[in-house]
Amino acid sequence: MKKLLLILALAGLAVSQPLPARPGGGHSSSSHSSHSSSSSSFSHSGSSWSTHDSSSGASGSAHPMSSLEALILFIVIVAIIIIVIRSQAGARSVVTAPPAQYRAQRQQSITEQIAALKQLDANFSAVVFLDFAHSLYCKFYEYSTKPEFSYLSPFLSTELQGHFERSQPWTVSEIVVNSLRWLEVGTSGSDSDTITVEIDANYTLDLQGRRSRYAVVERWQFYRRKGLLSAEPEKMQSVSCPQCGGPAHFTDAGVCGYCGASVQKGGAQWCLGKRVVVSTRAVPAVEGLALTPKNRAPKPSRSSKRI
Repeated sequence: MKKLLLILALAGLAVSQPLPARPGGGHSSSSHSSHSSSSSSFSHSGSSWSTHDSSSGASGSAHPMSSLEALILFIVIVAIIIIVIRSQAGARSVVTAPPAQYRAQRQQSITEQIAALKQLDANFSAVVFLDFAHSLYCKFYEYSTKPEFSYLSPFLSTELQGHFERSQPWTVSEIVVNSLRWLEVGTSGSDSDTITVEIDANYTLDLQGRRSRYAVVERWQFYRRKGLLSAEPEKMQSVSCPQCGGPAHFTDAGVCGYCGASVQKGGAQWCLGKRVVVSTRAVPAVEGLALTPKNRAPKPSRSSKRI
């Protein structure tokens, strides 16, 4: 940056230097010959310069730069410097992958946060939780514009429960979750604990017969009331009733259609409180799809050890 500013200053200094008089300037300087002998001398010098310039021009030498030419040159130099500065700023803004040491520290921090949660809930399993998050993600989009979306009421905040009420007539299918990555486990809250994960997935969106494939990255934050013990894994690892274990079939008020139990948001099971779409991009129609055994998508990577 300092070098570029120095170049800019030198360019400004160069074009700000006084320019030589125009050829033929003897006419203007001769008008001062009556004022003093020095003016008369200047007139002579000017006419001599003019004579020299005309003879030099005959030999092919360049004429002095005009004010307009100097201004154009200065603008060109400034434009080039601005382009260089912007290109360097863009190069610095490229996000690079975190170094291995940072990733190891991050993983260690997550491990410690999960251990702190297990101190509060001895039955908590990181693997079972990720199974639940994976299941809820798929149901969230599969049911998004269908009446069955209400079945998920105990697992979604009130805001998210009404997220698709005014949606367009589209459906989502062929949902593939590539990975779930731990971001944060919070146990310092006075009323609830939180878990934040990043989900890398792709799905097909059908809008009035037009099918498009999208790859997305989302961040989901779950919460659950403090002081609870997780139920047995078969009741926690999928979107099901934490009381009877039946598939999710709840009313808007959270009443199970099988056992009649009333399940509160963030009560026995984790509830999705916040959802942020980090990125969305269109992809080829077959990318990520398990169409054939050869093209079958891998199982989702949970980016965690069994804890």
